[in-house]
Amino acid sequence: MNNQNYWIFTFFFILSSFQINGQDSLSIQSRNDFLKDYIPPNYVFQSFSISPALRESISRSETFDRDRLSGSLLSFHTFLSQKDRSDTDVRSSVLSSYVSDEINDVKNELSNFFEINVGSVGTKYFYFSGEAFVSVGYSGQSNNRIQYLNEELNTNNQWLDLPISIGFGRPYRVDDAWSAMTLFNDLECYGIAGDRSKTKEVADLLSTQRNTRFKDLRLGRIQNRTEMLEFLANNNIVDFNPHSAAVIHDNLRFERFRTRFSGFRINGGVMPRLASFRQTNNSTATSITDGDIALDPFFNFQYYLPVSEDWQLDIFSYTTYETILFSESMNAFRSTNIFTLSWIPSLRVRTATELRVDLFNNETNLASN
Repeated sequence: MNNQNYWIFTFFFILSSFQINGQDSLSIQSRNDFLKDYIPPNYVFQSFSISPALRESISRSETFDRDRLSGSLLSFHTFLSQKDRSDTDVRSSVLSSYVSDEINDVKNELSNFFEINVGSVGTKYFYFSGEAFVSVGYSGQSNNRIQYLNEELNTNNQWLDLPISIGFGRPYRVDDAWSAMTLFNDLECYGIAGDRSKTKEVADLLSTQRNTRFKDLRLGRIQNRTEMLEFLANNNIVDFNPHSAAVIHDNLRFERFRTRFSGFRINGGVMPRLASFRQTNNSTATSITDGDIALDPFFNFQYYLPVSEDWQLDIFSYTTYETILFSESMNAFRSTNIFTLSWIPSLRVRTATELRVDLFNNETNLASN
């Protein structure tokens, strides 16, 4: 009788253990699914920054005397938006540099110059049926170097790409969802109960705060912290006391995670490309001018999978056939494929394994013969 009771007790103990483990696994799986399926609220983000720099280097020895002065001014503008039927990503920069270099009382023309580089890249996705889209974009660059000791010793390079494509898929940024999940994880680690059913609302608020700019970052941090604490308290998400307030403060201050995406995008199209190159050299009485007109078909594939809270799989593939028109330049086939598996439990820890496969082949453009 005692043995029979023992085996019955053992059977129910094992069965209850499987049920508990099943519940834990289900809870973990639901959190992973939340990370994969999260869609952030719509936003418009814009920023502009100016970064001046001035440097001087002086070297002295018995046979060497060098004085090098350089300065630069970098301005950067970013515009990002996510709407119900469109995504926009535009980034532009202007970099101007000045270098004055003198060695043993001699100024070499090649090392004394003024340079200005202007670049901009932008893409607009128009979603017309679910996740099917048409995209248009541009990528332009203008690099100009002026040797001010010799006005004709200059270099001017410009190029412009205009990709057009159709495709399917829409990846979303999910690091705000990740941050919201870790907030509840940290609370549970210290025995503080939190209402996990409100994880999406917390993630949405974190996303809105991240996309809101402040002129004074310190005041912005105070406002965001106050807004989050009031949200958690007013919605009875966390029982507030000094202990929980300290955990929340630590999480919001230090657990800002790396950018993560979820979803995929596959698209293909063509990219008209214009380029011009010019270099003049007065000392040798030479001038080199060249230019290209190309029509490059391309195929792009992106896949982002949050395997779990701490593991991320990213796949990127871009293939193009560079077709040069009206020129004896060589056509080229290029394919870049990158597979990355990352373990990123926090901002302070990241371990990644990456496999990269690059394929390249060029051939003479027979159409010009």
